[in-house]
Amino acid sequence: MASVDQSSYYEYDPSLEYPGDDSGPLDSTSAKSQRKTLRLLIIRGAQSPKRRVAVIDGHDEVSIGRDTSPTARLRLKEMAVSKFHATIFWDSGSEEWSIVDVGSVHGTFISSHGPASSTRLSRARTASAPRTLTHLDEITIGSTTLLCHIHSGSPALPCDECSPTSTNEIPLLNIPTMASTSQAPPVSVAHKVPHKRAMADLKTSLLSLSAVPRTGVAASTYVDRAARRRAAVGISTPEPRQAPDPPGPAQPPARRDVRRASPSTHSSVAAKERVEPISGENIGHRILLKQGWKPGAGLGLDEGSAEIIETIVRQPRAGLGSR
Repeated sequence: MASVDQSSYYEYDPSLEYPGDDSGPLDSTSAKSQRKTLRLLIIRGAQSPKRRVAVIDGHDEVSIGRDTSPTARLRLKEMAVSKFHATIFWDSGSEEWSIVDVGSVHGTFISSHGPASSTRLSRARTASAPRTLTHLDEITIGSTTLLCHIHSGSPALPCDECSPTSTNEIPLLNIPTMASTSQAPPVSVAHKVPHKRAMADLKTSLLSLSAVPRTGVAASTYVDRAARRRAAVGISTPEPRQAPDPPGPAQPPARRDVRRASPSTHSSVAAKERVEPISGENIGHRILLKQGWKPGAGLGLDEGSAEIIETIVRQPRAGLGSR
């Protein structure tokens, strides 16, 4: 503020006092018209670049914080701003606008002569004393910097830079706009259904729709084709197995070598059978003897077959049906 020469003040004289008026107290609207105007302009921050003017002088007190509030509030939506960060109010005693940090975590910074002279109002989580705001003071909260425009006069009029318009003014109250109220029609109390009840009704209706059979679609029935085949052809009974003739007591099982070198030698190798018995030095022969097998007897259920199982070696790259 500009300094005032103390010599220009008049000396106090009781005769100069206002005698009073019996018409009643002063109207509050006339008192508000005499106060200084205060507008905050966002010069830096993450707020919308279009809306940058906040009219503070329309209220006696405006809070600053991150959350919404039913009272007048300048909302700064960032994590560095506390839910209840600071309060700007009109001090009727000193007739000045003042600011108080109500105990924020990251603090409120005031600069009167550029960023170099920035001072913090209080420590973290500690309320500060009121600080008088002057014209062109910079208030930094989080990443947002607000420029104070304070104008006095009778009446006090704002400048062109801080004059609000319908596009640049920041709303301080949570008043729904006409667009939002026109799009959402009023809902009567009878139509207000709890969320869980509405979900239960929706589930019941969907289940009832799925339970009703659809017209024109026949119910699918299982067709037992195996039963049809048994009724038409009959049940085939496998032939009973015949037990093989027991070999001689001293004859070991014969072993045939069916390995083939080529298709041309297949007939000679398949016709030639080895009649030599398995040697007693064979490891398989000795294991079978330990398990109770006798030379010449068969293996398997009901004594099984005494002949060695024939091994067929498939020729690589042979045609279909070749042996």
